[in-house]
Amino acid sequence: MSKCDWPVRIALMGLALLAILPLAMQMQSQSGGSTVAYNIPDRGGTSLLSDGVGTSTRVGYTVIQPNASLMPAGVAIFGFRQNNVLITEAGVPASPLIQSGRIYAEVNGSVNTGIAIANPNNQAAAISFYFTSAAGGGTGAFTLPANGQIAKFLNEAPFNAPSSLTGTFTFSSSVPIAAIALRGFTNERSEFLITTLPIASLTGGTGQNVIFPHFADGGGWTTQVILVNPTDDTLSGLVQFFDQGTATAAAQPASVSIDGQMGSSFPYTIAPRSSRRFQTSGSGGTTQVGSVRVFPASATKAPSGVSIFSLRTGGITVTQAGVPVTDPSPGFRLYAQVSGVNGRPGSIQTGVAIANPASTAVGVTFELNTLDGTATGLTGTATIPAGGQTATFLNQIKGFESLPTSFEGVLRITTASFSGLAVTGLRSRYNERGDFLITTTPPVTEFAGTASPSLMVFPHLVDGAGYTTQFILYKPYDVPAAGTLRFLSQAGDALSLSLHATNSSSLSCASPVTSATLATGVSDPLAVAVDSTYVYFGNTHGKLQRVPKAGGAVVTLATVPGMAVSGIAVDDTTIYFGTAARDLFGFGFSSIRSLSKDGGEQKVLANGLNNPIQVAADSLYVYWSAIGSMSGAGLNSNGSIQRVAKAGGNVETLASNLSAPLGLALDGNDVYFGELGISISPPPFSGIRKVSKTGGPVSSITDAVPGGFVTTDETSVYFSSVRLLTDTLAGGLFRVAKSGGRPVLLPAKMSLPVQVIFYDGKLYSGGINADTADNGSIQASDNAGGSLKVLKAPLSWAGLFAIDPCAVYGSSKNNGGSIERISR
Repeated sequence: MSKCDWPVRIALMGLALLAILPLAMQMQSQSGGSTVAYNIPDRGGTSLLSDGVGTSTRVGYTVIQPNASLMPAGVAIFGFRQNNVLITEAGVPASPLIQSGRIYAEVNGSVNTGIAIANPNNQAAAISFYFTSAAGGGTGAFTLPANGQIAKFLNEAPFNAPSSLTGTFTFSSSVPIAAIALRGFTNERSEFLITTLPIASLTGGTGQNVIFPHFADGGGWTTQVILVNPTDDTLSGLVQFFDQGTATAAAQPASVSIDGQMGSSFPYTIAPRSSRRFQTSGSGGTTQVGSVRVFPASATKAPSGVSIFSLRTGGITVTQAGVPVTDPSPGFRLYAQVSGVNGRPGSIQTGVAIANPASTAVGVTFELNTLDGTATGLTGTATIPAGGQTATFLNQIKGFESLPTSFEGVLRITTASFSGLAVTGLRSRYNERGDFLITTTPPVTEFAGTASPSLMVFPHLVDGAGYTTQFILYKPYDVPAAGTLRFLSQAGDALSLSLHATNSSSLSCASPVTSATLATGVSDPLAVAVDSTYVYFGNTHGKLQRVPKAGGAVVTLATVPGMAVSGIAVDDTTIYFGTAARDLFGFGFSSIRSLSKDGGEQKVLANGLNNPIQVAADSLYVYWSAIGSMSGAGLNSNGSIQRVAKAGGNVETLASNLSAPLGLALDGNDVYFGELGISISPPPFSGIRKVSKTGGPVSSITDAVPGGFVTTDETSVYFSSVRLLTDTLAGGLFRVAKSGGRPVLLPAKMSLPVQVIFYDGKLYSGGINADTADNGSIQASDNAGGSLKVLKAPLSWAGLFAIDPCAVYGSSKNNGGSIERISR
């Protein structure tokens, strides 16, 4: 390659192989629509996250409908971001259908209580309700239409609670319904924190002791223990706090301050249908941790309840989480996740709190499987003192020291003790500003599903305007489970969601997956995308083609003569692709098109464009980077970021007058993109930018180096860069904080990285070396560039690829143009 070739190659950095390095669509394994099939392997699970796109919220509920198999357990995790900062999360278990229930209700200043009720029946539900409090109550009724849902705060219609309320809310329905309650707290920064509240059965509990597996007090932590009387009788008894115990001593009563009184035991008397709250003062600079037990008085039933622990840092309440009453069992299963280095912004770490109700010490065994059911080979152990408790993160468990920094799967917790264990999951994470957030992830008792209901429901889902919902399914038993998730709106209509798997093991894949050449002789392949069955790819000769991921015949789906198929995105039914002039000298001849996966005619969604490069899609729109056009002097500064509705319509320009924008990444409500610039180093207009999906001002993340292709995680933007120096090329792989700052150069065994994709906690990159384009490769590393591994080399003109849970699928110029399946 001569130096005179490079100005055009740099300016294009990856389009037609006649003029640029390869370009590919960043495409994670995605699914979407109003129904999603699940197939959970033995001891595995599945995890899907909504993409949160749009400035308005989509609200509804989800029905879990098994096929001829047992019902899986499930948890939905709601997340809310404000100004690109994760503010709060709350974990909600899948709910069986009920006809009545009671919740703790509080409406008072900074606290509010909401309830979501879903009616999955084909007939309307007549719902009546009443409030109970020291200040009096109120009653009401309403009708919830067939297949409908309602989600309201209790001080809103139709409930209309008084402006100040501390007590309970009781409801009953004419048909079985599903319900959840959420407690909202507005903190000192006016941020809205949400916590799950359990729904108590009106049949009441037994006279057995009640255990809350975790409390924390001091060092910024406080705990509220809230007891709800599910009966029409007065309940009384004793609430007692215990420490964790030690390796040589049983747990001892733990002294806390409640309402100005120091002690470890506090009597309670709860009027019929009412509640009682105990709140620790949080005094002291050290944190005291343990469990709480409730001892009902003789001949009385046990109350229901929840313990809510809060963390206050620098005068700000940053997180709250609720732990419901736990019935002891000898075995539990729990969704588990590790992502990133614990303590760093964006990191996630599952923890577990376990209380021992026995009067002797007990041994506990921990086992981990990935979401595809594969055993990790890691076995952990712990000993919990008599009456004691332990609270630990996964990587702190003895035997889990080698747990990778990126893991998602199912944790099994067992004991041989006849008394069993009381367990709750604790999901911790550090948000973008370094706040420590925690939410509870309810475990499921092993083999509880053997008498499973015909359907279960996530009574609430919310997506968009900063909200996301993660749907997690796993099994309490050792047989596979298959079925369907159905998403419905509040009106009962099918609700379309764009979802993606959160981890490589979230979707099943053949094991083992081996590297293979899937297609040869396809002549200068470019963009690549994947779905569950096929690899889709375009080339410089205007062909859109596909080949089965397992290997097979190449099929040409569409041809656009005289153009290059430059970018591809897929959803559950449709392929979206861009066409560009092969030498980029064409202006206004390019287009964005769609094609049904089932075949048929191409549909032109947008025409007269300026050479689209990368294409991406969310649930509503197709987005693309238009690099601009070439003239005799080089690339013109007429690039743009644009979008069009999937159904077609007016093209919306989100950013214009750009200097060679290349890659783009969709991230919540924003589009991140790279601007390469067009001049000898340093280009005057280059860097990483951000713009809202609806348009508006363009923000500069960094101007320090030219921006190429981009990908994001929760806190950072990763991008490739290349520029022309006096007599050579210089390239690199970089990371920069979403909030801006100086980019960090990451290690890479290639001098000219092209595409980058952050997937499953790892950073994947493809590119070539400046000395010869035939010496290209696909590589993987952690998000700091460590643990660098070359997955495939040499690849001629490598750089374009897509990823699914099993493999990387890349294009190269090997063998007359090839599509390679590369084991991850």
